Amino acid sequence: MEALLAATKNPAERLGREKDFGLIASGGFADFVIVDANPLEDISATRKIHLVFKEGKEIKPKYHANYRNPIPQPFPDRAAPQIESISPLAVKQREGPVQINIKGQNFMSSAVVKINGTKVATEVKFSPINFPQNARRTNQIVATVDPKVVCKPGTYPVIVEHEGMGGAVSNAAYLVVNFR
Repeated sequence: MEALLAATKNPAERLGREKDFGLIASGGFADFVIVDANPLEDISATRKIHLVFKEGKEIKPKYHANYRNPIPQPFPDRAAPQIESISPLAVKQREGPVQINIKGQNFMSSAVVKINGTKVATEVKFSPINFPQNARRTNQIVATVDPKVVCKPGTYPVIVEHEGMGGAVSNAAYLVVNFR
């Protein structure tokens, strides 16, 4: 009970806002949670949230796929992918769709391939392995390149990126786009 009061009623009293916060009462702000177990019997029950009310309106606790942590990480939280080779090394302009086989290290299921900064269809190839702790990494990706991406002759950088906060970017390999 002391831990719950220390997180609710006591801070409201210290701030002189006990009429607004800290207790469930008429006229309060009505921000509270309903848990699935009794926190007076086991404080870890505060993690078993059933419902959340903010300003008196129910908010369903759930995962939001588009949530992004507003606090940037100063460095990647996973190993950077590394490209060792791509095949083919050259294509003709406006040819396609073309499949590019990329071999390397530290490719994860979240990997995407970008050619000249444009994201292309990416299939991370996983094969059965004897070491389950390494099941989330592989060394092969197949990228499908739309003809619109390779419409002009030139040399295009190819990178593998683990998208999202904490992601990492590979070294660049280069795809040559020849005249048609």
